[in-house]
Amino acid sequence: MVLKLLGENEVVKIYEEKMPEDFAKGEIKPLARILELSRQGKYFCYGLYDGEIFAGYCFLVVSGERDAVLLDYFAVSEKLRGQGLGSMCLRLLKEEIRRQNFGTLILEVENPRFGKDEEERLLRRRRIAFYIRNGMTLTPLRIFLYDVEYLVMTENKQEMFRTAGQIYHVYQVLLKPDKIHTKLKISTNIRCFAMDMDRTALNERGELSERTRNALSEALGKGFSVIIASGRAYGTLPKDIVSIPGVEYAVSNNGASIWHKGKCIRRQILKEETVLALLEVYEKAKKEFPVAMEVFIEGRAFCGEKYYENPAAYGSERAVEYVRTTREAVKGIEEFAKEHKGRLESIDFISRDKENRERLKEQLACEIPEISITSSIEHLIEVSGKDVSKRESLKWLLKELHIEREECIAFGDGDNDAEMLSYAGIGVAVENATQLAKNNADFVTKAHFEDGVAIIMEEILQKCVEKDERLL
Repeated sequence: MVLKLLGENEVVKIYEEKMPEDFAKGEIKPLARILELSRQGKYFCYGLYDGEIFAGYCFLVVSGERDAVLLDYFAVSEKLRGQGLGSMCLRLLKEEIRRQNFGTLILEVENPRFGKDEEERLLRRRRIAFYIRNGMTLTPLRIFLYDVEYLVMTENKQEMFRTAGQIYHVYQVLLKPDKIHTKLKISTNIRCFAMDMDRTALNERGELSERTRNALSEALGKGFSVIIASGRAYGTLPKDIVSIPGVEYAVSNNGASIWHKGKCIRRQILKEETVLALLEVYEKAKKEFPVAMEVFIEGRAFCGEKYYENPAAYGSERAVEYVRTTREAVKGIEEFAKEHKGRLESIDFISRDKENRERLKEQLACEIPEISITSSIEHLIEVSGKDVSKRESLKWLLKELHIEREECIAFGDGDNDAEMLSYAGIGVAVENATQLAKNNADFVTKAHFEDGVAIIMEEILQKCVEKDERLL
């Protein structure tokens, strides 16, 4: 397969024979305008060929500043679809863009939220998923072009907050000066912030900084939804967060529970036989190495007396005060768990012994299939019911709130946040995050002690403009 720059006659043939089949009439620019821009060196038309066989085409608009290039039209021949040619064409196109030094590749996709029916909404989501698989990233932008709404994607995810300017530069080429201020509107597509707490939204003291608090308050005041997504039990969430007017929803225990205004609206408890199996493994493990256990019931956290008295012995050196202010110590944690086996949302095992801890994690995964295992920090093994995660609970809650995943930006730092970061329209990991979290994020912001969450929220809030305003 090769990508060839097309001459005018070839462009005219594609315009007349192919484009009416691939695009709606209202989406096709006048041929005269395409040819005019092409002659000016601002519009480039490429054909995809397998030998002499025409396989597809892609038309590009290059900004005057050469900081961005817009994929204006892209289609594979109908008879050849489903063979991976779209991905191959994009790969070749990216190589050509780098060779020509055109700038960052950006493109527009129709917002799934406004599809006329579920079939069309699904088709739009699949289109977005295709581009994501091929290295594109959703930005927090939407554009209104002649009152048709699109989401914007970029190849360079680290530049996603520069994309508003890049879009404007491209349309300075496409639209005449008297049209650009009336026909092009740029705003944010984000309606929801979902955020982990510890080592993400909270600073090094486990508190909400003034800057982050102000960003949260501004977001709530502008109508954004804010969802807490924590591994903590609901009753142990910081009061200075849950008390902020407008913070109404929380995902707790890594997704085992969902709360609204202090009331649990969804709870997924461990099966009784699963609890007993976990306790059996724990009782054997604690004979071999130091390991403690916590259990979570209806928003409360319970632990054994030994762990409560000396958390540092099990690896919680930096969380001694946190443990003693959020846990309720009980004598005989195993018997307590058995007594309440029909009410447990999740169980944590805590150990500083890395080798034995990893062995225990493998044993749990192998012997007890009806569980989900994750870790918010290294010395914890956090166990919930099968298919329980922050991702699945966020998915459920967004559906309840009628918010598309593309309209949600999620923040996190731990392995337990990775799936949520991957699921959200934009996933943001803080600089201090685990490698797994960073690998699943679209963007890495500054560390939690540098107000990384607030920095991104401020970027989004600056782009929160009404539909009839233009953002530069």
